Amino acid sequence: MGNPTNRHDIKSTRIERPSFADLPSVDELVRLAELEEWLIVQVPTAVTVGKDGKRSDETKLLRERYVRELAVLLPAHKVWDSGFLPNQASLAAAKHKTAACQIAGLARFSIRKVVTDQALEDHLDLLTSAATEYRDIANALMHRLAGQLSVDVTRFAAQTLWHDQEQSGRLQPEEGDGEWRYFFHGVDCAFTSLTTGLTVEARLGYGENFGVFDPGFFMNFIHSSLPHRPDYQPIANILRDWWENARLALEFMERRGVLLLVHMGGEVGRGWVIASATTEDQRQVLYSHSDAVYSPE
Repeated sequence: MGNPTNRHDIKSTRIERPSFADLPSVDELVRLAELEEWLIVQVPTAVTVGKDGKRSDETKLLRERYVRELAVLLPAHKVWDSGFLPNQASLAAAKHKTAACQIAGLARFSIRKVVTDQALEDHLDLLTSAATEYRDIANALMHRLAGQLSVDVTRFAAQTLWHDQEQSGRLQPEEGDGEWRYFFHGVDCAFTSLTTGLTVEARLGYGENFGVFDPGFFMNFIHSSLPHRPDYQPIANILRDWWENARLALEFMERRGVLLLVHMGGEVGRGWVIASATTEDQRQVLYSHSDAVYSPE
């Protein structure tokens, strides 16, 4: 079994020129983007800071133009403005100046390949299997924790409050399962297996469905599953370590009817749930708290 790909395995290729006029043509950037996993294009520049503290970035419009053009020509990539990266020494010096001044730094935009629909289609069964396992483990662990804390699980199902509980602790092991560490944070409860390192995030506030998917949480679950689920390696490879690819995977599964997207509003936000295991009554409960409009098929 190979090691899961992490952000350190994805090396960026940097193109730096003295000015935007010296950059390769758009066609050449397209060619390079097709060859490389991740391009970062950067140009030394300076941002003017006025007496009122407002910044003027003269290269912003140029970056935005490149991003627009390249996004059209590279549909299998994500192209975005990475903004202005100030030189720290120049930034520190500017803080002590009362008159208008300039901060030196780099203007950047980035081009990165994203997972394709075909790759997601090819691995849809495996993605669905991982999603189902995630949901089942999250639900089981949350019920176990509620029992250990002597709290009715519907309390966590109906609201996100956990602040009268200990924020972290260990879940007592059951036969056939090792010990888990739990940690409440925000509107989630993170579980980490002390035996395998598997990580699962149970989402609170979505009814009695704690297996709600977030791109980062889903990606971490897949990668942390590899020691005991080496068959997940193909989807770990296509999702890499990137939140964006995990988001595209969840949206693809939504389009294919595997997942439902629910917008809960407030700090709970949005998440995906498995469609086939969500009964009509459960859907009505989810959408009754949602700012989305639900129309049963």
